[in-house]
Amino acid sequence: MRGLKLVVFLLSLLALSSQLIRHAYVRWIENRDSVLFKYEPPEKNEIRDAKSLAELEARYAKEYERARLDAAKEPHAEALEGEGAVVRQEPAESARYDPKVMDLGRAIQEWERLDNEVAELKFYWFCGLGALVLAGVAFGSRWLWPALALTILGFSEMIWATSPSFSGDADHQFVRLLSAKIEYSVFSLVLLAVFWALGWLRAPGDQAASTR
Repeated sequence: MRGLKLVVFLLSLLALSSQLIRHAYVRWIENRDSVLFKYEPPEKNEIRDAKSLAELEARYAKEYERARLDAAKEPHAEALEGEGAVVRQEPAESARYDPKVMDLGRAIQEWERLDNEVAELKFYWFCGLGALVLAGVAFGSRWLWPALALTILGFSEMIWATSPSFSGDADHQFVRLLSAKIEYSVFSLVLLAVFWALGWLRAPGDQAASTR
């Protein structure tokens, strides 16, 4: 068990530390700007600078209504379908394929995806915390093997929760996700240090040596 405890501690320390360094790099050092941004239409930069999902939704509703009204003014708006058959598109359907509406729709979907990642991070991390609380109770009751199993489960959930994410286009929401992963990685490392300090991830001999 002594060797297994050391392996759990070292692997958790390495995984959490390396992920924390990666998140810090992407959050504060990596350049996510492009010289091409200044050549894009103002609308795309406004989408990129949006600070909330509600703001994007309001812009989407405005552009969608504008595109729908424009399509309604064209009574002969038609599309080819099948073998040359002509099918008239409804204004509401045409509005969905307006370039500005499509850009806003993609931005909303990206924001919602990152929202889900933040929720997933918190769910798995707190599941891991619950497992570590049970591990602490088991260690206190001298149930060493169940305690060690729960410790492995708890830190595995935390490592999974704080694992790196793919870059996102919704800048403000992606920064929020990165900041949350940095915070929870630090919390996880603190808990790992607590488990080490309490001797739960050390053999009795190691604990005695550290108090000399």
